Amino acid sequence: MIDYLSKLPIELIHKIMEHLSMCDILTSLSIVNKRLHSVAINYHRFQLDFKYVKKCQDFNYFCRRSLLLSFQIVSVKLMNQHDAAMPLKIHRFFSDVKITKNTFPILNSLSISHINHNLWKSIKGHIRQIKSLISISIYLSTTLPYNPACQLTVDILRDLLYWSSTLKNVYIEADDRLVDISRFNLRREQISSIEHLTLRYITINIQHLYLIVPNLRSFDSKIASVHHIQDTYLYSFQHLQQLSIHVNRFHMLTIEQLLYPMIKLNQLVITGNQMYNDICDGIAWERILTNIISFKFMFSFEENHDLIQLDSFRSSFWLEQNHWYVQYDYSKIGKFSLLYSIPYFMSTYPWFRMKGSIVSESTGQQPILFSNINRLIVDYQRPINNELRNRFTNIEELILEDNGKSFDMLINDIVPYIDMLFINSFTINQCFSEFDEDNFVQFIMSIPHLRSITIPID
Repeated sequence: MIDYLSKLPIELIHKIMEHLSMCDILTSLSIVNKRLHSVAINYHRFQLDFKYVKKCQDFNYFCRRSLLLSFQIVSVKLMNQHDAAMPLKIHRFFSDVKITKNTFPILNSLSISHINHNLWKSIKGHIRQIKSLISISIYLSTTLPYNPACQLTVDILRDLLYWSSTLKNVYIEADDRLVDISRFNLRREQISSIEHLTLRYITINIQHLYLIVPNLRSFDSKIASVHHIQDTYLYSFQHLQQLSIHVNRFHMLTIEQLLYPMIKLNQLVITGNQMYNDICDGIAWERILTNIISFKFMFSFEENHDLIQLDSFRSSFWLEQNHWYVQYDYSKIGKFSLLYSIPYFMSTYPWFRMKGSIVSESTGQQPILFSNINRLIVDYQRPINNELRNRFTNIEELILEDNGKSFDMLINDIVPYIDMLFINSFTINQCFSEFDEDNFVQFIMSIPHLRSITIPID
């Protein structure tokens, strides 16, 4: 057998290694032959990822190797939300590796999960020793009560905003309860050097950041209501190029005042709940989107609002100059509606709010597809509208929420309308009291690429 891999130029092998974890390189690639062993050992851009290191002895081995190869490691990931032992692993890694200012000189990226107060307190001193760190991602523990989660988020953000002049990228993620830190003041005497800030499931007061991080290039978060924004024009993000925000109950005037000072902004994503109708003015949007290259949005509207007209979104600015198209879905019974950019960019769609017949209108010509949505929950108490089923074209995970009635609905009302080819995971959240075994087996066999089945045992 000809060994083509070992005959590849070393530059190409290094390119392949960029897509492999340090664990895979040391345990697989390096043992193929002597040349690949030499190439692997002398590789200078290791990415150490502990996600799939399950056994304690394997974890200890890679901790020891990381210390020996610390001058060759550029990123470390100690994160896996499904691994209950990860907090202990994180503590042991920082305790055993003994990070100092002379180790890990090229480590520029760090990601850690399961962070609570005690764990953060025990490791942050070690992390401070990493002088080359450019990017850090923090995933909070999902078991924290709400108030401690808020305080921990504030403490971590205060630490990282003023960490060092080399740290540029900060990512913090809470769980989906949406932690609100908008009432906390994050200011200190110095100015933060952070350029890219992402806060997932975290609500913040954007006005608190104006004086703290004036050099932001990108910002992604849910922001609280903005008041007296005209007084903050001078301090707004004049260097901001990418903005992704989630808002509630905003008028068009507030959006306009928020965006107007951001003169370098060219990529904009806005999702808004319970928005006011004046947000549906395409002409008003034209005034503030002059320099925007990419614009994605989704706005929801509750009861007691007028039907939205799309004529203002059919101008040459929208259709010819930028090729931006919008879709409007209105539920007659629930009086709930959505206005969003197409192609659809969200990973979820509030189909359970769309009750009864739906009025849909679009400024585009192509059919609306939810290709970004790969997870579908089937619940007979919250049926999916008939007019929406054909839009789900890329479902990978099917979840059956409750009992046999939902399974019957899945077989009769869902399966005939969705493509089963992409489904690889099927989950049942509750035990069935009784169901047709033959139908169940037949359904399972109809999913050609199914890799995972999760069923509760009573």
